[in-house]
Amino acid sequence: MQKKYRIDLFLIFFLILGFLLTGCGLPGSDDNLIRYNISANVDNLDPQYVSTANETLLILNCFEGLMKLDENGKPIAALAQRYSLSEDKKVYTFYLRENLKWSDGEPLTAKDFVFGFSRIFNPSSPSPNAENFMGIENSKEVLFGELPPSRLGVKAIDERTLEIRLAEPNSFFLELLASPAAMPCREDFFLSCNGRYGLSLNSIIFNGPFVMTTWKSGRYIGLRVNENYYDLETLPTVAVNLYTILPAEENAHLLLEDRSDGGPVSYNDLESLEGYPVEKFQSTSHILIFNPNNPAFQDNDIRLGMCYAINRQFFQPTMEENLEITNLLVPPAASLLGEPYRNLAPNITGLVYRREEAKEHFETGLKRLELSKLPKSSIICLETGQHRYLAGYLQRQWQKDLNLYINLEALSETEFYGRLRLGDYQLAILPVDLEQPNPGVMLRQICGYLPNPAPLSEEESIESPPADDSKVAEEEPVHIPQPYSTASEDRQTLERYLTLANREDASGAAQWYAKAENLLLERGYAAPLYFETHYFVVSPKVSGIWFTPYPGHISFQNAKKK
Repeated sequence: MQKKYRIDLFLIFFLILGFLLTGCGLPGSDDNLIRYNISANVDNLDPQYVSTANETLLILNCFEGLMKLDENGKPIAALAQRYSLSEDKKVYTFYLRENLKWSDGEPLTAKDFVFGFSRIFNPSSPSPNAENFMGIENSKEVLFGELPPSRLGVKAIDERTLEIRLAEPNSFFLELLASPAAMPCREDFFLSCNGRYGLSLNSIIFNGPFVMTTWKSGRYIGLRVNENYYDLETLPTVAVNLYTILPAEENAHLLLEDRSDGGPVSYNDLESLEGYPVEKFQSTSHILIFNPNNPAFQDNDIRLGMCYAINRQFFQPTMEENLEITNLLVPPAASLLGEPYRNLAPNITGLVYRREEAKEHFETGLKRLELSKLPKSSIICLETGQHRYLAGYLQRQWQKDLNLYINLEALSETEFYGRLRLGDYQLAILPVDLEQPNPGVMLRQICGYLPNPAPLSEEESIESPPADDSKVAEEEPVHIPQPYSTASEDRQTLERYLTLANREDASGAAQWYAKAENLLLERGYAAPLYFETHYFVVSPKVSGIWFTPYPGHISFQNAKKK
């Protein structure tokens, strides 16, 4: 009896699942309903504070800013009908389209952009995207509470005219204005939400081609046409259901069984989906990073020794085709105003295998630190895919070439990123996504892991956390002779390169980004290992879903059912 009851429960579950994924009982018929699996719940729809790819996907389909990106990653006009730029290239003036409205029918004005930008630099709860917009005049002072929000360089001249003043010219500022954090926010509605803005359907309003009409946690999110959208000629002709009930690993099965119209799939699923339209992008770099608070890894020679001891040809034969070894940091999908970055900056010196130099650097570092061996250390990586096996190759190479024993910890995604946030690691294989076309955004993210230590006196020492590998030598205190580390100077140089790039056209910017990439490599701050390709598949019955290399940048506005 108990066994039959258990079978009935499973039957009920799959009947409910089939009901959800076919869209039965939901607004919109199968003829105009796009079913797309995003695999995970979305908890926040506040544009200024989005942090995940799924949140970005929803924001970019339900909101529009002053600009948006076209299929080549170039910024084009959205709510701004046109704009002008001052002679010194520091002042943008945007002229909004006529009769812009929010989804509740209320007018959308330039003041909504002023309030939205002020929220990015709220001193008590700054946006995670604040760093990208620090070029706006007085933004740093507002962020640190030194000036009131009214002094931020964003001003409404009238209801349809917005002025944004920059501290320095930035040729790529228009790209940033297409990102979720640059979306408008209406102050009176925001205040009426009493701190719950973007956390439920009744605490959010939209201005994009879609509005969100259903938000059932753990099931699906329903998007329908925004009847108050300004461009009636380009209104979507479909409804969209974004399902959150199944993991991405099920996407291929859902497509084959006609229970989904598209979604990301793994490389291993491509064979079963032969004949289905596929988009692919090489847009993620997997790099080796060092904990900036570990004294041993503040030493340039220790880092370079370990970086030069990586023989990528050693693990290449075992890699799946979605992974490609590299000695460069920025993946091929990066672009500058629509031009591929790699075409503009081809001459970058990558990290290559140099066994003798590796030994020389490593021994020099040990001598400087007055160590016979490094303290016990571990390398963390994601447990999914091939990452743990490729990390094992690094272990063996370091043991063979440097007599260095490193433990390996393969972690779930939640634990991996939790450890990174807490600084609870010595080394990590970090996947870095190309979040925007501009390579400067990725390089700035990598710079965030740059060692930036305070000087230690000769008497001060720090011990690394213990590890379990019995082969690792007994712990020895690490002494950093003062002064030694130049990490702070290197970081200042990198920041200067990235700032100077903003003043140039695409070709000139590429040269500064190349200098930054070279510095990171030559000093051993980050060691590139391999690029990863991502795949998106749609049903042959669907056209017009627009995919890009950037997480969450997927548009359903022109999607159609055939």
